[in-house]
Amino acid sequence: METVKEILPFTRPCNGSVVIPGSKSISNRALLLSCFSKNQVTLRGVLKSQDVNLMIEALKKVGVDLDVNWNTQELKVQGCKGFAPIKKQNIEVGNAGTVARFLYFP
Repeated sequence: METVKEILPFTRPCNGSVVIPGSKSISNRALLLSCFSKNQVTLRGVLKSQDVNLMIEALKKVGVDLDVNWNTQELKVQGCKGFAPIKKQNIEVGNAGTVARFLYFP
């Protein structure tokens, strides 16, 4: 027998924290999801890797305000409600599949 769980929308502001595992894919997704906020989001424990650096540089190129401090492993992302401030831009994604998948708009 299948159990059905109803998903209810938030009725008040959501506040919380999440520990990001050492994964380039999850780190890149967390960076991207932070852009959907209207507030500043602080990410801790983001993996420092070439793919993550490519995502950071790509987001900066489309106008996302990012402050990166690798000494504290803390990244601050100013959310832009999911809308890139700069609409047209050439982005170098290298071999980063996650970056290409989420930032390619034909």
